[in-house]
Amino acid sequence: MTVPLPSHFLPKWWRESNDPEAALRKRPNHEFSWVSPVFTKTVYPLLRSALLDSERRKSDGFPASLAIYRYMQMTPAQVNQTKNTLPLPQAGSRPGVKAYAALVVDCEMVELEDRVQDLVSLSVVDFLSGEVVLNTLVQPVGRVKCWRSQITGVYPANLHNAKVTKGVLNGWPEARAKIFAVADSDTIFIGHALPNDLKILRIEADHVVDSTVILAQAAFGSPEKFPRRWSLKVACQELINVSVQAGRKPHSPLEDALATRELVLWCLTHPKNLLEWGNNARVVYEKEKEERERKAAEEKKKAQQEAAEKRKKKRLEEEARWAEAQEEVDKRELEPAASWAGYGDGEVVVVEAMGARLVFGDDR
Repeated sequence: MTVPLPSHFLPKWWRESNDPEAALRKRPNHEFSWVSPVFTKTVYPLLRSALLDSERRKSDGFPASLAIYRYMQMTPAQVNQTKNTLPLPQAGSRPGVKAYAALVVDCEMVELEDRVQDLVSLSVVDFLSGEVVLNTLVQPVGRVKCWRSQITGVYPANLHNAKVTKGVLNGWPEARAKIFAVADSDTIFIGHALPNDLKILRIEADHVVDSTVILAQAAFGSPEKFPRRWSLKVACQELINVSVQAGRKPHSPLEDALATRELVLWCLTHPKNLLEWGNNARVVYEKEKEERERKAAEEKKKAQQEAAEKRKKKRLEEEARWAEAQEEVDKRELEPAASWAGYGDGEVVVVEAMGARLVFGDDR
């Protein structure tokens, strides 16, 4: 083959299942060699099987919107301007508008002066084809306190230059409007820690797939709260042998969105491998937990011993000071008695009384 074959997928899942090379040629022209080709609709039912139910969406903090009747009363301009979370447009309510079946979303955020986060870059990828729907910088709507440039890769200067050369979206409201233009209530939204992205975009979505949940469920089942979640970087390295967020380079939302797509596709098409990874990951987690608890117990015991030693040392010091003070008191009480007995200067007299032994007149 003239095109390298991604090791994390099997040809049977590609559109041209009998011709992997042709399938690879038809994949989107990304700079990332690990991006898979276009998927057929056979993967869509698998994706729907991973949708989060309302209880999981609630426990994971997915954003909730205004009452639907208030949303339906808004004009398009009011929809674009409102700062409230809004539901996606109803499927079929906009004749002629073609919505994507499933979209992968990844956002990068900056910190504003009031300590809230704001959107600074956004990538949206078609889940089935891998085509890039949106990949753009976004002008934050508030005053930025920290650009988090080491993570976002965005500086005021390159944001300004992008406005001149290729355009920048005017805040999260325009970003949300762009997404609303290509999605509806039937669109499945996919992401890694997806609630964070939907919150910053102020979008409520009922059909959602979160790769952090897929991985955590493989390891721990379905508790209300997972004891651990895996980062995108670690998960991609362990499951599909793909390196993302490498070194100290800033995050690329496009790379993260495509990596999330790959990760979810692998999980959906390799259930046995996913379960095996989950079992191993749980064993590792439990061992690490035991080790943390052991170290915590040792540190607690050490701290208790050190505290006991300090208390003992303090008590001994107090007893020594008390004994020294008592000796001075006894000495002062016995000195007048020796003087009254008529012992003269230069005589050595030993007096024992009240448990004390005092020597008078000893010039040595």
